[in-house]
Amino acid sequence: MSTTKVSYKTFPVQLSLIAIVGLGILWYIIYKAATTSFTHDESYTYTHYVHQGFMDIISYKTPYTNNHILNTVLMKYCEVFFGSSELSLRLPNILAFILYSIFTILLLYKYIPKLMFPFIC
Repeated sequence: MSTTKVSYKTFPVQLSLIAIVGLGILWYIIYKAATTSFTHDESYTYTHYVHQGFMDIISYKTPYTNNHILNTVLMKYCEVFFGSSELSLRLPNILAFILYSIFTILLLYKYIPKLMFPFIC
């Protein structure tokens, strides 16, 4: 059983279209993060958890289902470094989207390169 390695030169149009679509989606997400008001859940997390100490956050000192540990801790440190704007508090989610997109594209490229563009769009 042999496996053939697909090179990036095989699908240049497809990769270009995916990059354009991905950047468009990223721009839209950044725009929405900067201009949209906080939802109830985001506000609750910010007012009840972000200002707690690090150990209080990760140990569930105040137990509630809205305390998503990683998101809360990253919001806490983004507020410290970038302030308390909607964009800075949503920065961890924007970065998570970038990581998710990159790994989705890499997995599709490795296993089903011909269907990569339809899966992304």
